[in-house]
Amino acid sequence: ILKLHCRKKPLSEDVDLSRLAADTVRFSGASLESLVNDAAIRAARRGGHVIEEADLSIDSVEKSAISKALERNNGNRKQAAKELGISERTLYRKIKEYGL
Repeated sequence: ILKLHCRKKPLSEDVDLSRLAADTVRFSGASLESLVNDAAIRAARRGGHVIEEADLSIDSVEKSAISKALERNNGNRKQAAKELGISERTLYRKIKEYGL
């Protein structure tokens, strides 16, 4: 599925799709598509013409997923944690870590 979403995107030679696939095992197809599209946007913002490994950072994906879950749940951290499949404690730590 990841290869499908990357096929029309210019990837740098340093991008390891096998490693990325292993890191994103629990991602849905839509989440993978969002990951690749967000990486393309980050690449464009930095003036790049190809997506590099750093553009596909799991930290940035995680931060985005947490933000979106909080938005969908109107800031309700308990519901957001449940949606993300993580403990509330982990969510609170991530919110602090990412400054959300």
